[in-house]
Amino acid sequence: MEVLFIAYLFLTSGEADSRLGLYLLNGTLTNLDLAAYFWEFLSLAPLFVGVIVIFLCYRVKKNVDSMSKVQNGLRVEMSIMVSKLNELENGLKVGLQKLETDLGKERKCPFCGEQVLPQFKVCPYCEEKLPYALMQINNL
Repeated sequence: MEVLFIAYLFLTSGEADSRLGLYLLNGTLTNLDLAAYFWEFLSLAPLFVGVIVIFLCYRVKKNVDSMSKVQNGLRVEMSIMVSKLNELENGLKVGLQKLETDLGKERKCPFCGEQVLPQFKVCPYCEEKLPYALMQINNL
């Protein structure tokens, strides 16, 4: 920072040496020329860049660690959801198999007790209108 300030003073006013008295170490600073400050700045710049890169790498690693924790949590939640979906699928398969076997069976008319097919809306024996429970199978 000091080098940049001196370079700025030199380039803008041409009186860099006279303004070096503002520093606490003015005796040693007036003995060095501007080229020495410039080369010192160039030699220390990689150090500053390295410190900044290390800091940024630390921040990136911290963010990656937090993102990996979130990712692991999402994996657990997804596995739970997949297992629940598999259970639901198995339940639907069982229900569908039961429904398919029930559709092939005949039902009893609640009025006369005779066997009727589930598709019938009216009992062919007593001619009573069958309840909705027997008719709803036809609507599936």
